[in-house]
Amino acid sequence: MDQESWPQLPAGYQLIGAYGVLLAVPVEWNPVMLRGHAGRGLGRWLGRDAAPRGIIALADLRVTRLEVRWRTLSSYAKAVSELEKVARKLGQSGLHVERREGAAFIHGATSCSASPEGRQVLVADGDRLYELHLAEAQKADTGAVVDWFLGANRHASRNDRTSYLWSFYGCRGWAPREGRVAKLVLQPGRVEVSLAYRGGKITLGSHGLADRLLGQGKTLLEWAKSRRQDGRAIGQWQVDGATVRYTGTELRKFCRRVHHELEFHHQLEQNRITWEHRQRWGTPAVAPQPAAEGITGTS
Repeated sequence: MDQESWPQLPAGYQLIGAYGVLLAVPVEWNPVMLRGHAGRGLGRWLGRDAAPRGIIALADLRVTRLEVRWRTLSSYAKAVSELEKVARKLGQSGLHVERREGAAFIHGATSCSASPEGRQVLVADGDRLYELHLAEAQKADTGAVVDWFLGANRHASRNDRTSYLWSFYGCRGWAPREGRVAKLVLQPGRVEVSLAYRGGKITLGSHGLADRLLGQGKTLLEWAKSRRQDGRAIGQWQVDGATVRYTGTELRKFCRRVHHELEFHHQLEQNRITWEHRQRWGTPAVAPQPAAEGITGTS
């Protein structure tokens, strides 16, 4: 599935993207766990996927609402075969299993809720098998989350996708599929993720309480300059309304050139500042992919 065919975000929902997983969830749900297990063997050496297995968990102030687990197999046919095996085993255990093409809905207790109203959804997508564990199936928002996930992720050819979209609290950026998480911060009011890959690094960040960060007459440009960590770089700044951009180059030991591209956005309505920092080591940068149609709404 191409980016342009992603479904539109429902009103009041935010886009969460990590490790090639796309989720549209209510703004009250917050990512509390992002974990991708490193690949092994030939696949890791070839850099096919930095996280062939992993988990994403989201919660509100009361309970864990959603857990997404995945495993990467060798092909879509293998993923479907594994889905059939797991669904058959769960059905034999007495749980009600509802089948759809490339997906199975299991009604009953799940790993993130002991309630009998919990629900588990298995989805075969490309070379991955996903398990979605939802706490309360009777809530309308959980149905919308599953429907959006099926529309945005299913039948996507992940073997052909070279970049993944990372998105948290309004900050978004593309990173190569083989990019590995070098730093991850999930704190109230501050989110930061750094993705390292051959030839560069991409860092995405989001800071809340922008009114305090920009207090006492401080401008976005002044705050951006204080956040810059490439003090030896020589470059130029550009200001475009609520957006500040910086492009510069620094020379390190052994004549190694490092190119920096920073972009800061002041999101007035959400009272936060998001930023993106791309570094590349003397090679062409990873070109930002065009924004997908339909990915709009509250984030």
